[in-house]
Amino acid sequence: MEAAIGEFAGKMHTDLIDSIQWAIAQGIADPDRIAIAGGSYGGYATLVGLAFTPDTFACGVDIFGPSNLVSLLDNFPEYWKPWMPFWHKYVGEAVNVDERRKPDASTN
Repeated sequence: MEAAIGEFAGKMHTDLIDSIQWAIAQGIADPDRIAIAGGSYGGYATLVGLAFTPDTFACGVDIFGPSNLVSLLDNFPEYWKPWMPFWHKYVGEAVNVDERRKPDASTN
């Protein structure tokens, strides 16, 4: 988990692709029939796999995985709010686009 700090999908996806390549090399998997599926974070991993490496997968099934991390963080139910520091550690904090466009007062 520590490898994923600040990159919710990066190293996870690299590990996933490495495991697929290993399974193909071992003769366990047919490279033309690789599927990906998961729920929650596994659903997010499914969307990442299909978006970042579409030629790897014949199909994918996302079961309630978040497709927009900004919307996810902005719409956490109250009982999830104590987990916000954990999420910010891995996903980051959403920055309002309008706030990013304002000139920094310290540089004027």
